[in-house]
Formats: sequence, C-alpha cells, structure tokens
Amino acid sequence: MEKTPSACAMQWSIDLEKSLRSNKPGKSTEAILRIGPRLEWWNRVSNLHAAEYKIFGLIPGEDKLLANAILLRLTDAFKSGDKHMKICIVKIFLSELKQRRQLRSEGRKDEGILSKDKLDSYSELLTRIKIVFDSGDVEERALSLGLFGCWAHIAKDSADVRYLILSSLVSINILEAKASLFAAGCFSELADDFAYVFLEMLGGLLTSSGTSKAIRLAGGRAFAKMWCSILLADRAHKTGVKLILESSEEEFSLVMLVSLSKIASKWTPLLPRQMDLLSSFMTKDRGLSLQAMALKCLRFILAKGMYHVPGNSNVTLKLFGVINQSDFPPALRFDALRALCKILPSNLDTIPCTEILTIFSKILQIVEFKIQSPIISERLFAIHVLASIFDKLLGILKDAAGGIGSTVSSHMLTFIIDRISQLIKLVVVNPHPDKGAEQEDQKIIM
Repeated sequence: MEKTPSACAMQWSIDLEKSLRSNKPGKSTEAILRIGPRLEWWNRVSNLHAAEYKIFGLIPGEDKLLANAILLRLTDAFKSGDKHMKICIVKIFLSELKQRRQLRSEGRKDEGILSKDKLDSYSELLTRIKIVFDSGDVEERALSLGLFGCWAHIAKDSADVRYLILSSLVSINILEAKASLFAAGCFSELADDFAYVFLEMLGGLLTSSGTSKAIRLAGGRAFAKMWCSILLADRAHKTGVKLILESSEEEFSLVMLVSLSKIASKWTPLLPRQMDLLSSFMTKDRGLSLQAMALKCLRFILAKGMYHVPGNSNVTLKLFGVINQSDFPPALRFDALRALCKILPSNLDTIPCTEILTIFSKILQIVEFKIQSPIISERLFAIHVLASIFDKLLGILKDAAGGIGSTVSSHMLTFIIDRISQLIKLVVVNPHPDKGAEQEDQKIIM
C-alpha cells in the first residue's frame, strides 16, 4: 500500500530540520519550497483510519504531533530567517490557502492539518509571527500580516491579531496597508463580528480624499470577502453600490463590479439588485471597459444558475441594445449574445408569442452574421444558439398546436423555425468560409 502523508511526515520533519540547520546557501529555502506541496497533499488526505495507523506503524495522535512540529519549525524559520526565507514561507501558505478555499467550495468542512483541533500549538504559532510584526520593518510587518491572513481560521478569535490588522489599515505605508486589507478580507470570510468593524473602517477609507489609488483598488477587492452572513452581505452590497455610483474612477468601478457580483453570487436575495446595477453599466455612456466588465459579471452570475432572469427584464433589453450597436467591438456584442442566450431559452414559455418574433428576428440577424465569421469558436457558438432555440421553439409550437397557443402564434413560430432551418442549411453547405480564415483561426487557437 502506498504511503500516506502521515506516514511520510516523520521523514519530512527530519529533512526540514536538517535543511534549516544547513550552512549550504539556498538549502533552507529549497526545503521550505519543497514542504509546501507536501502540506497541500497532507491537507487533502488529513484524516487517517484506524487500519492505516496499524499498516504504517503509527501511534494514534502521532500525525498531529508531526504536523505541529513541522509548522513550528516553519514559524521559527520565519522569525529568524532573512526576508527571502520569510517570502518563501508566505508563498507556500498562500498556495495552501488557495487549495483550502477550493476544497471548501467543493463542500469540504475540515481545514486539514491546519485546523484548530489538530494544532495544539496554534497560539504559539501566532505568538511567533506577532514577534516578527512587532520587531520588524515595514516589509516584515506586511509579510506577517499576509501570514495572519493565510491562517485566519486559527487566528480569527485572537484579539491581539485582530487589533494589529485593523490598526494597520491606516498605515501610511502602502505595502503594509495592502497586506492588512488582504488579512482583514480573509478574517471577514470567517468572522462576522470582525467583518462589520472592517466594513465600517473600509467605507471611511475608500471615501477619504487622502486614500491613494493603490489602496482604493485593494480595498475594492477586499469588498468581495463581505459575505459571511446575509445581513453582512446586504450591508456591504449597499455600501459598495453607493461607492461605485459616486465614483468617477473607471479602474475602481471595474474592481467593484467584480466584488459586488461575488457578494451577490453568495446570496440569491441580492441578485436582483446586482442585476439592476450591471444593467445600468450596459449603456454607451459608461465606456467599453465598464460595459465589457458588466457583461462578464453577468455571465459569471448566470453560469452559477442561481437566478431566473425574466425574458422581458431590463437586463434583457440592455443586452439587445449592446447587440444592436453596430459600432461596438464584435467581441462585446458576442459576449452580450452569449449572456442573452443563457437567459432566453428558459424564459420562452413566459414571453408572449407576439413578442417572440421581434426578439428572435434580432437574434437571428447576429447569428446569421456569426455563422459567416472566420473565427471557429464564434461559428460553433452560433450553431449552438440555433440548436438551443430550435429545440425550445419546437416545444412551444407543439403546445400551440395542442390548443394552448393561437393559430397566429403557431404561424409566427413556424416562420422563425423556417428561418433557423435555412441558416442550418447554410452551415451544412458552407461550414468553412475560406481557407485563409481557417488558418487565421489556427493562429488564434495557438
């Protein structure tokens, strides 16, 4: 049977200790970078069965002792090592944090080897990092804050750590302030009471005329973490909407659109408000970058399948507006079509048949254009759109023929289906516009 991480941990701990004591240049940092993927592997399979203890000759609880030993060695190295070593340690735990979030999104509740119930020494770990923060220079304080953020799940209840993070938000040094925003965002994901305090401070920070652009952008990204509870998410979303509507900075608005979409995607009741916000940015006066970002955020929400957009909603009308703007970049109009085709198939049953003809005549115009596109992905998507619409309309036509719809409605739908059939024939007859365009596709794919 292949060894598990717990069975390997003894050797890992010994190797790490030897390398950290080595005088050979680069040996210690190599060992630190090597232990990172090993810890991530251990996180994925951190729980041992009784049989595994017997097979590998482990004493129950030995794996916890080894995990504590490895992490204490790393914090000792962070405390006594040079800045390069500190940076390497922060990097491995940033990667571990990313993995842990991914596991959490997949339904994993256990925090792996870095959970409080497996770390008897977690308070000692925090104390050693705090020593670096208290005695270090600006860069070392920023690295300490980054590590506290990575360890938010074991540090979120520490009053001392909370205080130093919140007090660092107003640091005059950009590096330290940005690191505190990162750490505060990590804490806000897990601690509702901390998040409320942070939100109040963040609102004041972002409206202050003395706040630099770099901090405003970092603060905008931190907004995305304010979703621990529905009440917090609601307040954060309202605050964020106010900030974005009052801002004249395009870059800040781009960041806030993403953050507010992430908050809304966590709680269905917030989605109608977010949809209204996104649709308000799908107008020509907002500029192409903001329109493109609003469309990207809309597709992000639709992809999660959490919200049913009415077929005759303001969002739908704005999407048609983008599609019909011939002076807009093709990529922007294509993104609008993608979003629209995500909305409409599930809404056709609710749209009056008298409106279907108008709606799909517009869609068919751009689909017909895209079928002639030299870009393979656009042609394939156009065919996909035709297939989706064709399938849905056949169902509606069947209902109409059964007495649900009127004869006029049936004629309208038949007319649309005939047009779609003609376009499908066009695809079959001429699947490749020209060889030159096909070669261009290959360059794009490469």
